[in-house]
Parts: sequence; structure tokens; C-alpha cells
Amino acid sequence: MKRRRAGLACVLAVAGLIDLTAAPGAVAQDAVRLAAGATKGRLVWMKRVHNKYFKAESYKSFVGTTYAKCVELCMKERQCAALDFERVSDRCQLFDRVGEAEPHNSSDLAIKETVVNH
Repeated sequence: MKRRRAGLACVLAVAGLIDLTAAPGAVAQDAVRLAAGATKGRLVWMKRVHNKYFKAESYKSFVGTTYAKCVELCMKERQCAALDFERVSDRCQLFDRVGEAEPHNSSDLAIKETVVNH
């Protein structure tokens, strides 16, 4: 199973869906989480953008979490279109639409994207 996860991580990285600069175990876990979002020819993932945040109002906010948990929360909610994660305070904000983004040294944002295979 470990080898299969690593292979899936490489495929997703080549497709530009995940960043292989993270710790190897974390990348494999992200790849499995991404694959779990695939249903009937649909692959859903969160595209991460470093050092940016959304200026808009979020519909949900959590404090004391991790980036991975923030992604997991967004993936579970149908209305979640994007998130931003503030690394210093471990704050996760969920957004129902993609808004204007601004540079911020301690925040990352992610946008939910979908690919449909025919």
C-alpha cells in the first residue's frame, strides 16, 4: 500500500495537483485524501496557493486546527469553494465563493477544483 500511495503522489504532482516539497508521508496522505474525493470519473482536490489570503467574509471559521484538517473540512462541505489558513494562529476559514486574494506572509489559500473524465 505504501508504494501505491507514493506512485499516486507522483502522478498527482506531475499533474500539478499536489506539491512534492512537503514531507513524503504528508504527500502520500494528501494523495490518498485526493483520490478519496474521486467519484464516477470526477476528481476533486484543493489547489494550494502559498502566502495569500482572501479579503472576503468567510461563512465558517475554526481556530486551533491544521492545514490538512482545514482541507478535509472544506472537502466535506458541498458549499465550500475555497479556504484560507493562517499559519501563526492555526485559523481556518471556509468560503462559499472564490474572492479577491491579497499577499500575506503567514497565510495560504486553497481553491476547490474538479476534473471530470469522460
